[in-house]
Amino acid sequence: MLEHRIGGNGTARAAGRAGSLPLACCLLASVLAVAPAVAGAVSFEARVERASGPHAELFPAGAAVSIDYDLDSGAPDIEPDPRRGFFPAAVEFLAVSFPGLAIDVAAGPAGPVQTFDNAVTDDGSLASDQVFIFGGPVTADSVLGGEPIEKLEVDFLSDFVAPPAEPMMLDSDALPLDALPLTDAFVYLRTASGVTYVNLAAALPASGNDDDGCAIGRRDGVGFGSAWPLLVPTLVLWLRRRGGRGSPSRGSRLGRCRG
Repeated sequence: MLEHRIGGNGTARAAGRAGSLPLACCLLASVLAVAPAVAGAVSFEARVERASGPHAELFPAGAAVSIDYDLDSGAPDIEPDPRRGFFPAAVEFLAVSFPGLAIDVAAGPAGPVQTFDNAVTDDGSLASDQVFIFGGPVTADSVLGGEPIEKLEVDFLSDFVAPPAEPMMLDSDALPLDALPLTDAFVYLRTASGVTYVNLAAALPASGNDDDGCAIGRRDGVGFGSAWPLLVPTLVLWLRRRGGRGSPSRGSRLGRCRG
């Protein structure tokens, strides 16, 4: 794995019916118009693939993981290299929860994000896309194995490919505001005993995965999924007036999974 350093030099998403559709569309549009967009808010489910480090035994394979983070879409890139991005103070919130293990970690503002688009190994033989999301100060109640968690980080790497082939996780070194694939992703948890790495795998299909086994992420904000609770009473009344029965279809996922 390529070494990553903050600021370092590593290369380390019928007539009656004829009048019903416009009504429904207007109702939907009116709700979406008042739903505020939250750029860079990402949430997804995953599971533990494996763990290593001083507290690895606390993370059995298959355990559920929930990850949420908010990025400042306006954060500047201060790295001049067009294939590398460094966005100081871009992470407004980062939280990782293992609900079945009673382990919850949260970090407030403001940590940096580091990106590598087509990063090449020192010998030039392999390239990959990489994103490192660093949490800010960790909350005092975030504990692992009885020790306070000092640092929280979530990292995403694409497969390594041999040039001239190019990895496909990133299109550029820009701040990624959509859910990223879990090709090689892990959570970094540092305590006084050292660093525990928790490698992530896509959640099981019942938890909301696509057909390729890729974790379905969503960007919170304007979208049918986020507006659906507000629409239920109005659409139920509309269905009753039509005399029809049925269940609503799920909103389309808004996060993208590439690679």
